[in-house]
Amino acid sequence: MPAPPSGQEKSRSRSWHRYRRHVVWDATVWVFFLVIPLIQLLFGSFAQWQRLLGIAGVMGFIVAYVWAFSIQDPQAVRAGDPLPDLPIRALLGKLAGPILFSLMALPALGWWTAYFFPFFCSLVLFFTTLRRGLPTVITAVTLLTAASLSWNTHPESRWLVLGAALSGLTIVIARIAVELQERRASAERELALVSQREELGRDVHDILGHSLTVLTLKAEVARRLIERDPAAASRELDEVITLARGALADVRSTVTR
Repeated sequence: MPAPPSGQEKSRSRSWHRYRRHVVWDATVWVFFLVIPLIQLLFGSFAQWQRLLGIAGVMGFIVAYVWAFSIQDPQAVRAGDPLPDLPIRALLGKLAGPILFSLMALPALGWWTAYFFPFFCSLVLFFTTLRRGLPTVITAVTLLTAASLSWNTHPESRWLVLGAALSGLTIVIARIAVELQERRASAERELALVSQREELGRDVHDILGHSLTVLTLKAEVARRLIERDPAAASRELDEVITLARGALADVRSTVTR
């Protein structure tokens, strides 16, 4: 029979659980599209240092992006929870890794580095409120499009950059859809809460109404009997106490439920 874990082992286990992360796969599955620049780097004509630096940049970007879309405490993730609204410093911390690896791939990919642009849009939009993220992404889309039209002289990569910019707009649409879904879910939760409160109010009203009516009748009977038959009056008062305690227990049970 194995020995129970020591205090130090338990502490180490709790520490590992604290830093374990849960990947949001529905947000990170899109990194498979980065296979395209990887294939280009593997089979294209590049200098050896450019090829190695570009491959390292793409692979590092994938890891950094998946890490950015991971959550520290999986138990804190529940369906219908609002999206996070990170402060600027925290958002820049999530963007720092992808930016660094994008710069590593830039010497080899050139304008093809625009493959990374939709992922940056996703990070900005899904880690801030729509009011903060939407102007930022719209501005970035406009600047990227203007830069490509002004300075990109390669027709093939120019169309790629325009496609990346348009994909940023599709992420905007997806983010707006998520926002509407959140608001609808919030309204549904509020309606459910109001319904529960109304049901609770009806239950408490029924319990107290019935119990107080019986208690009033019992008290009146005890008052009439207190001089003629004290023993009977005492029994009625005992029943009043029992009924009061039962009503109190019913109210507590209903509120707890």
